[in-house]
Parts: sequence; C-alpha cells; structure tokens
Amino acid sequence: MNTAPRTHVSSLAAFFAAASCATAAFASLFQFAAAGVWKGAEVLHIAAAPPVPELVQTLLRLQSQACTAGLIFFGLFLIGVWRRFA
Repeated sequence: MNTAPRTHVSSLAAFFAAASCATAAFASLFQFAAAGVWKGAEVLHIAAAPPVPELVQTLLRLQSQACTAGLIFFGLFLIGVWRRFA
C-alpha cells in the first residue's frame, strides 16, 4: 500500500482552489461594474438610454459566466482533494 503523499495531486488541488478564488473575485468586479454603471446612469438621468440597460445586462451576463467558471474550478479542486484522501 502506497502511503506516500501524492504531491502532484495536492499541488493541482491547490492551483484549482486559487483559480476558483481568483475567478470569484473577478466575477464580483463585473457585478460592481454593473451596479456602478446603473447608478451613474441614474445620477446623469440617462438610465432610459438604450445602451445603458444593454451594458448592464452584458456585465451581469459576464458575471454569471465567470461564476460558472469558478464553480468548475471549485469542482476540480474537490476532485483533487477527494483523490488525495482516497
């Protein structure tokens, strides 16, 4: 029975954990940007202009896709942790 630690699996799991955290932080920037654009448009009284809602919707769509990518990295991290202790 091999009891030596699987360092390559641990390193890969650590990479996926860091990638998951970085992707989640990057995704939150899209959400803050969408809120900032909408608030700025309200202050300037241009919220009804056609490009503003489209830009906000695009930013929120990007945020959703970044969160999905972060969940994929988190799932890969969990697989690495499971393989480490299995």
